[in-house]
Amino acid sequence: MVKGLKYLHRKKKGTKSLEPCPVCDDELYYSEYLSQKIAIIDEEDNVEGWMCPWCESKFDYDDNLLYINMPGNVTGKT
Repeated sequence: MVKGLKYLHRKKKGTKSLEPCPVCDDELYYSEYLSQKIAIIDEEDNVEGWMCPWCESKFDYDDNLLYINMPGNVTGKT
C-alpha cells in the first residue's frame, strides 16, 4: 500500500502552449491554417493588427502591445 502512495504527490506535466497570448498566456493556436487571433481592421479595410479573444489586449503585426486590457479596470465616459 505504501508503495502506491508515494507517487500521489507528483503532478502531471502540463502541455506547453503552441501560440500563447503575450499578456494572458491563453492558447491562440487553433489549427495549421487557423488562429484564434481577432483581426483589427481600419476604416479602409486594411488589417492593422490583432486582438486576443480572451483578454482583449491589442497588438500590431510584430506582436508589440498596443493596448492592454487589465481585469478590474474601470472605464467611464469622457
